[in-house]
Amino acid sequence: MNIQEQHIATIQLINKDLELNLLSDINDMDLLDYIADWIYALVDNNPEQLFSLLYRLDVDEQKVHAAMRLDAKEPTNIAIAKLIIERQKQKIQSRILYSDENDKGDGSW
Repeated sequence: MNIQEQHIATIQLINKDLELNLLSDINDMDLLDYIADWIYALVDNNPEQLFSLLYRLDVDEQKVHAAMRLDAKEPTNIAIAKLIIERQKQKIQSRILYSDENDKGDGSW
């Protein structure tokens, strides 16, 4: 899978897991901005939904706590958006890795 295909797969996974409808040709900066704005709205309107989502996405809890600290280097919504995107990219990488391993196997269980 090339980089463009990985990007598209990541967008599709984000759309599915976050129930969004982003176009697959969105660039990384616009993706970050969109998700950061979406996170900002969740923090204001429904923080419980945000924490539930982060749990379902399996975003590292320690990283989330670090992102929410008052002395964090960047705004919370941006930091959490980066964590979500990073986690979704990791999932795609894992799928590629395990798919490749399964394809190279001898077919036995």
